[in-house]
Amino acid sequence: MHRLPDRLAEDPCEAAYHLRLIEYLRDLFGKRRRKPPYPGPEPSASQPYELTPEDREALDIFTREDR
Repeated sequence: MHRLPDRLAEDPCEAAYHLRLIEYLRDLFGKRRRKPPYPGPEPSASQPYELTPEDREALDIFTREDR
């Protein structure tokens, strides 16, 4: 387990948040891979991800510029 800085060791809520953040970033960047959440083979990086209409709408909301 990682050694936490003293200020984090004093606050268990903040320490738990930082440990969860470290675990999330490791999973995100592939240091520790999780099993796929669905049955079947994991999609390869070369397969393009197809956006659903809901994905496109959410992406448009975050990328449009409000003027």
